[in-house]
Amino acid sequence: MTYRLISLAPLDSNTDQNAAAVAQSVARLLGIQPDGIERMAGGGNNKLFKVTGDSGECFVAKQYFQQSTNPTSRLDAEFGGLEFLWRYGVRQTAEPLACDRDQGVAVYRHVDGLPANDRTPEADDIGQAVGFLKRLRELAKLPQAKDLPAAAEACFSLDDVLDNLRLRLNRLNNVEPQSPVFEELCALRDNEIAPALENMAESARARSERRSETALDACWRTLSPSDFGFHNAIRRGDGTLVFVDFEYFGWDDPAKTIADFLLHPAMNLSRQHGDIFLSQSLAAFDDPGLSERLRTYFPLFGLKWVFIILNEFSPADWQRRVFSGHDEAEVETHLSGQLDKAKKFLNNAIRANEEFPYAA
Repeated sequence: MTYRLISLAPLDSNTDQNAAAVAQSVARLLGIQPDGIERMAGGGNNKLFKVTGDSGECFVAKQYFQQSTNPTSRLDAEFGGLEFLWRYGVRQTAEPLACDRDQGVAVYRHVDGLPANDRTPEADDIGQAVGFLKRLRELAKLPQAKDLPAAAEACFSLDDVLDNLRLRLNRLNNVEPQSPVFEELCALRDNEIAPALENMAESARARSERRSETALDACWRTLSPSDFGFHNAIRRGDGTLVFVDFEYFGWDDPAKTIADFLLHPAMNLSRQHGDIFLSQSLAAFDDPGLSERLRTYFPLFGLKWVFIILNEFSPADWQRRVFSGHDEAEVETHLSGQLDKAKKFLNNAIRANEEFPYAA
């Protein structure tokens, strides 16, 4: 959820109907008179708007893509998670103000700054990210945290990880070779992705034989943003980072949180900064089994990113992207680019299965 303005619209008779409806929701929720609304870029699953009140104060309204099949909505996960964090003094996130679940709209206080990914991460940025994860780990020990949900696709054992990957493969198996780019996907799926999953599963089983492979004890679980990284952060003028996008927030294994930070396609971390992040994170969590779990799961989480990148070959996932602003006319070009990206991630995951790529 990066904060880039892509269009400016005064709130008048020419305002887009959807934007006007969002502005009306903000007016009702906050009891203010909106003076203007701006569409914002970012958010692959939602629409973002900057709403300016008549007093000049700015807010971010987030309109969520609603799926009746999802038992825990993105709005509930994000707004409820941020309410919890703000209640216990965490200020490295946007402040949640109000929400309308029926309309799928939540309002947050606007954070002034630039996308953190606008510049190469520095050591201080790594320190801030680790500090934030450490604070979440501390809050996870509170009795009140027990009522929070599991993170989206949380994995507390090797079986959980493998089940998730096989479910994703099964979904991908439903894709038909209806055009050249889909034919290329099907060939990649059958000839490379499916065999890689079985090879990685066998390797992970062999590694886990050295320890008892049961569900991770609750005392080692943590609260996680899930989609965590500098791609979802705003840098204030003083250099402090504010982390945004908590649609998948909840309980998870810190091994998954760390792996996704290192693996995310939008992160572009140097090897040096990856080593620093990993070393500091392992020290922050102080979990005797974390390093070994991370090494076991890392190639599998790398393979999971292959499936995530290929999500948009599914009509339902593509419609979510269209909702958030993707050009429906560019579907073939976009999918071809996703396929190329998936091939690179698959090769990286296969290499990681042979040798863990970080020093710690």
